[in-house]
Amino acid sequence: MTDSQAIKAMRAEAVETADAVLAERVLLDPDLADRIEKARQRVLAAAAEPVTVAFVGQFTTGKSVLLGALLGDPGLLPATANATTGNITALHPVVDPGDGPTRVQDPVAVRYFDGPALAACRDAMLRTLAADARKYGLAEPGGDDWEQISDWCRRVAWDVEDLRVPVRELIGLRDAAVSYPWLVTGAPLRLDWATVREGLLPIVARPPGHVPGWELPPARPVQVDQVDAEFLRSTASLVDRVSVTVRVPARYWPFERHRVDDDVVLLDFPGRGASPSEMRDRFLLRHTLPRLNTIMLLIDPERPDASDPGRIRMDFAQLDHEDGQQGGPAKRRDAVLALISRFDRLEESAPELATDRAPLSSADIVGHPHLTGLKALWREAERATSEDGDGTAIVSVATAWALGDADRPPPIRPPAHRDPGEWRATLRQAAAAWGQIAGRVPGGQGIAGPLRDYAQDGGLGRLRRLVTRHAEQHGLAQKRSRIHPHLAELRELAGAARQQLEEELDRRAESAASPMYAFRDLVTAAKAAAATSARRCAVDVFAPSFTLASGRTGAAEIQRAVTAAVFGWREWERLFSSVTDRTVRPGQRPVATLTRDFLQPFTDAVTLARQTGADVADRMILHWLVQRRDELGDGIDRLRDGLGEHREAALARHPDVLEDLRRAVQIKWLSDLEVPPGTSPPPTAADIFPLRADRALPWHRERADRIESHQVYVMRLRRELAASAVRAGHTAMAARLRRRTAVMHRELNELTDRLPIGQELDAFLTDVFGPAGHRTTTEDDRLRDDPQLGEDKGFA
Repeated sequence: MTDSQAIKAMRAEAVETADAVLAERVLLDPDLADRIEKARQRVLAAAAEPVTVAFVGQFTTGKSVLLGALLGDPGLLPATANATTGNITALHPVVDPGDGPTRVQDPVAVRYFDGPALAACRDAMLRTLAADARKYGLAEPGGDDWEQISDWCRRVAWDVEDLRVPVRELIGLRDAAVSYPWLVTGAPLRLDWATVREGLLPIVARPPGHVPGWELPPARPVQVDQVDAEFLRSTASLVDRVSVTVRVPARYWPFERHRVDDDVVLLDFPGRGASPSEMRDRFLLRHTLPRLNTIMLLIDPERPDASDPGRIRMDFAQLDHEDGQQGGPAKRRDAVLALISRFDRLEESAPELATDRAPLSSADIVGHPHLTGLKALWREAERATSEDGDGTAIVSVATAWALGDADRPPPIRPPAHRDPGEWRATLRQAAAAWGQIAGRVPGGQGIAGPLRDYAQDGGLGRLRRLVTRHAEQHGLAQKRSRIHPHLAELRELAGAARQQLEEELDRRAESAASPMYAFRDLVTAAKAAAATSARRCAVDVFAPSFTLASGRTGAAEIQRAVTAAVFGWREWERLFSSVTDRTVRPGQRPVATLTRDFLQPFTDAVTLARQTGADVADRMILHWLVQRRDELGDGIDRLRDGLGEHREAALARHPDVLEDLRRAVQIKWLSDLEVPPGTSPPPTAADIFPLRADRALPWHRERADRIESHQVYVMRLRRELAASAVRAGHTAMAARLRRRTAVMHRELNELTDRLPIGQELDAFLTDVFGPAGHRTTTEDDRLRDDPQLGEDKGFA
């Protein structure tokens, strides 16, 4: 059994174990029932905790561009020639069922420090600043509250020029914390990606001559709808991380087949050594290290010794020491992988190694006198990881571009005065030379394996395999070990609960002559059924494995219908028959020559997609109701039999209770609930139109940039428009499902709360069955099963 399968099995066991004993919760000691519920939640929380892979390195080593390229879009995250990343960016890859481009899904969550984390960050920054002050013989701070810190910075530390940058950083943290205290106690802000990209991800640096304000600023209440890029810049020092969901085509994310929940999160750390926020960045890394499963340590050809792998290993060793582990440093070292980035900037070559055919060893390559830079890079990689060549990747986003599709623009700016075509040819030639050198090493050992993969696709394929393998072998294994003690606790508690239930049932068996106790159990089971329906109605239909009667998922149904509609446009037939490789045939009917010519049919397709999405959502709900009805079985018949001759009295005295019991064990009424409309209208078709407005298509007579095959372009155009329309359908389906399940969840929770329990249940039973509660007759009113959803049955 793989780790992902084991995690799913452990999670399922936790739910089933807790449900089995909590179904009789009214018979359990309340404290024991609460402990079981909390143990279950701990198992589920541990199972849902993602595997984290951090990309760490000096500033301007290309982390952000590389992460974007790994997911299919080098421009996904902001990047410049200077230090750019100002906060931890957590990328949550989710495979897109369509074949659209890599994109960020709004909203983006901005999570700020909570109270303990803010205090820890403040104390860490103060300790660093105080240690630097001691080098100049300065007095230490007199306290750790903001007034004392501000006074010490003004009177003591500010006079030393070398301390002014960290003083500005510490006072910046103070200003944000004092001005916006509600950020520390509130929920994450959910904002659009454009605002976050502009205001938060780039580094926020104070001007060199900036003098901080020493007085504490006043608190500033801000409405959430007033949050803009400027506000984000002013609160950047309080940010713990920015969480971004990225929709990724399946070919860029091989780990998807191992998914349990949100299993892998890629962390883009601020570059080490970026002075405006160096103390906070150091705290963020140290604060996050205990939760990391893998570190991809970037080593840059222009500064091979600046990656400082020894410092990372020391941090891990210190963590092991604090945890009381034995042999920890060697274990922790397995979590570090080496990533030699921007390898195209290594301006070295050894033509004689590429042209000769005699076998080589890895040592022959790194020991070549013309490859001293490569030797320095490999030495740092060996210091970083314990896996030799298997734990190292050599990558270049520029080389991956050069080896890829010829019609794509460069992912980064070409070197000065270099033509993109000439640069591409140079990169391809260099990659081929490295591949020839690697091919001379038998078995691809040592540095040969990374060089061979670099020559194939710039090393991105090897990097994806490294992340997937490490996440599977280390991350999921660690997650499994974290779940195990919580599951063992749950098993122990469930055993105690079963013993308690057995004792209670034995006691009740002594009163078996009374039907009242049997009916009590039926009421308890009905209440549990309603609670289970409430919990599952908002979960089951959103599971990726939930399918309709056709065997297809809801997303697949939408894609099938909408793609067929878009591909069926008559415009495609005219284009295919009229547009040759380079021209439009004369005498043919007019065809679309501008992107706006497709806007109206695209609008119709989006309308169809949204209607299809809503219809599919309704079908999914109905299908779930049928499944749940089959699971509940003949609960109403058991309740009717349980009442026996007391049914008429119960109907006369407690019709509301019987109606609630009927609803708890039947399901048809949920399909009749009124669904509220959406709170805001969806974006217009023009807003999501994937083509640039009023752009001339390649066969337009005014276009000079002819492409190789217009027929291929038409097919790409058709796929892109269909994918955008499908996404609109998926969004409509999800919105409709959320609204319907929210109504069902609310109604079922209210129903569960209304059903009697404890003394209220005792009073109801005594009133219906009488003090003695003897049963004298039975009856069987079961009706034949209806293969469709059918009508609910009642007590009358």
